[in-house]
Amino acid sequence: MENQLKRIEILEVHEQFYFKVSAAATYLGISAATLRKYTDQGLIGGRRLPNGDRSYSRDSLDSFWNSLPDALDAVSEKNYTPYQSDLSLTPRKE
Repeated sequence: MENQLKRIEILEVHEQFYFKVSAAATYLGISAATLRKYTDQGLIGGRRLPNGDRSYSRDSLDSFWNSLPDALDAVSEKNYTPYQSDLSLTPRKE
């Protein structure tokens, strides 16, 4: 019997990384509880594995991260009030 090679079709697949909850939370710099809350609120796309664990694609985590406002945009001169310590209002003892 002569060995025959089967012809297969190779499809190009975009490289994708998947994270479980703790790794995804670390990647974003938030707690696992916060990540679960954001997922439940629909802010971050995730999926459930057959065993019930959550899984997050790197693309969905990056998409969430990129949707966040820049810190400088979030603080405008209108709503920024510098912190003033009560100590600055206290008269000095000489």
